[in-house]
Formats: sequence, C-alpha cells, structure tokens
Amino acid sequence: MAFGTIFMTSTQQEASGPTDLINAIAEAAAGFEGRLAFFAKDLASGKSASFNADIPMNPASVIKVPILVELYRRADEGRVDLDEVVVLSAGDWMPGSGVLRHLSPGCNFTLRDLARLMIIVSDNVATRLVLMRTGIESVNRTAAHLGLSSTRYELTQGERGTYGSGTSTARDLARLMELVASDAILTPAACAEMRDHLSRQFYLDQAARYLPYGPYLGDSGIEQPLRLMNKTGFAAGAYADAAIVVAPNTTLVLAAMCDGGSDRGYHSEHEALRLMGAVARLAFDHWVGPLDVSPEAEPFLRGLMKASAGGLAG
Repeated sequence: MAFGTIFMTSTQQEASGPTDLINAIAEAAAGFEGRLAFFAKDLASGKSASFNADIPMNPASVIKVPILVELYRRADEGRVDLDEVVVLSAGDWMPGSGVLRHLSPGCNFTLRDLARLMIIVSDNVATRLVLMRTGIESVNRTAAHLGLSSTRYELTQGERGTYGSGTSTARDLARLMELVASDAILTPAACAEMRDHLSRQFYLDQAARYLPYGPYLGDSGIEQPLRLMNKTGFAAGAYADAAIVVAPNTTLVLAAMCDGGSDRGYHSEHEALRLMGAVARLAFDHWVGPLDVSPEAEPFLRGLMKASAGGLAG
C-alpha cells in the first residue's frame, strides 16, 4: 500500500497517509464549501492519515479536554480535591450548552461531577467552576508542555457574556487523545478516570455518527462492539470532535474539524457533521474493517451499521 505526502495546491489542502484512504477523504470533502481538517492514527501499527491536520482552527468545546487534563494533573499533585463540594450560585450562570444554567442556586456538586458534566454535556457553568480551580494559563502551559503547540484556550466576550473558546489543530487534538488512551500523561488511574468521563459522551452526531456503536447496549446487557470515548464541540460555524475508538484488534485515535460553511447553525443533519462522520468511518473501515456484531446488538447500533462510508457525506 502506498504511503506519502500529497499536496493538492488547487484547493490548498495538504494530506499524507495511505493513498486509498486519503483519496477517499478528499472525495468525501470535495463537495463541502468549508474546510475539513482530519487526523487519525492506528495505535497498533503506528500508521496515520492526515488531511489539513496542521491548520489552526476553532476546536469549540473540544478545548475542554485540556482543561480536564489540567484538573487531573492538579489532583495528582494534591493541589485540588476532586471530592470537594461546590455549591452552585446565581453568579455562576453562563450562556451556552449544559444543564447547570437551568438549575437552582444551592445545588451541590463535587469537582468530579463538574468535570463529568463539562465533558458529557459540554456544560459551560461546570467548565467555569473547574477553571476557577485550574486557571486558564495553567491549562495553556500544560498543553504546551505536552507538545500541543497549536492548542490554546481563550476567553471571548460576546453579547450575552464571556465564552470560552480557543485554537487547535486536528493533529494536536488526536495527539491529546493518544496520550490519554495510552496512559502517557498523569497516573494510569487519572487517565482511566478521564477516559471514563469521555466514554459517557451524550453527543454522538459528529465523528462518531457512523461508527458501529450503541450507547445503550450495556443497559440492555448486550456486548458492545466498540469502546468509544470522545468530546464534541460546536461554536458559530465551527465543529470539532476528538475520539478514542477501541476495537477488538486495535485502538484508533482521531480528530475532525470543520469550519467555513455558509450554514452556521447546529442540527443533526448539518453537512459538516455528516462529513466528519464520513471521514471517521473511512478511517475506521481502513484500519478496523468489518466487525462481528451479534444479532441482539445490531438493532441498537443507531441504524448505521450497514451504511456505506462512500455515500455518507452526500
């Protein structure tokens, strides 16, 4: 199988990896009016595929993963207690995603609870409360120390308040997932707990949308074909997802980012979300291939198990 770097100067795209996979990704992205950035790595072989993976883009709420890492770094060092109880106050209100903004002041949560809400429903109030224990510059210093040279958290002032956002690349986000997946940062126990947060993600309509995964299989006592751990993000026309996908024969890490399209909204059939799902499925099919799925499991796989990746972005 041919490997190499492919430069597509007519569309200002740079890609490298298995030729058949890169060509399929380029074909899937050809009809998208915005930009796609993608990086995937097969941890068993060490081989990877990149497509615009070094272009700095808005990671939206995927930037909350470096915040999670910094929180657990401080917990490992004994500087924060994840069992600390935090009392929600009216002054903690933040616009945007999550559930805490809808709850009454006086509710109690541990820092561990807040970290979970920050990841699984991208709760902005929880993120604010976690950042009060970590600090923004500490998050950025830790990202730089980990070699994520293009990743930075920032605060942006909007009409209804201050929003958290930042900059990253698909390569950086996938690299961060690789570090978490392989216990390469912090203690194994801390990495395992971070993976547990990521495994409970509510939003599966971006990179994960076409993967053979059913979030409720375990509740029904049915064996899950995959383990999936991911964090999604959306912010005014920017879409991002970073994931760890544990399959029977390998583990994949991947990140997809899109921006620049004319549709700046968020809905489940947005073209950017479908494109992100398509390229993630292409990487999955390339390195994992078909899975043996039990008849009991198949109805729970969101009706997407037999989708053809070549037609997913259409």
